[in-house]
Amino acid sequence: MGARMRLFSEAKDLGDREKLYPEIRATNPNDISTRIEMAGAYLEANQKLPQALVLLDEADGLMDLNSKTDQPSSRYPEQQLQFWKGRNIRRMRMRDSRNGG
Repeated sequence: MGARMRLFSEAKDLGDREKLYPEIRATNPNDISTRIEMAGAYLEANQKLPQALVLLDEADGLMDLNSKTDQPSSRYPEQQLQFWKGRNIRRMRMRDSRNGG
């Protein structure tokens, strides 16, 4: 794991993660876990839930492409993805119900 990725993974502040994310994503644009981690940070902070869903959808698309390769990677990111997607949907529904939607 590179130094920037370690900083990203260990950062507790959402702003710090947001600053590091574009550079990390540019380094490995097909990395599923980076998207899942950034979405998780948004969900943990209960902020930018629509953006979290976009990131999870991107990760889901990459996961689908990965599953069609000759040597698919571990299924662990898929489990993480499903966890965060479920959490995002619950939070968005709770927010909508509080806002009368």
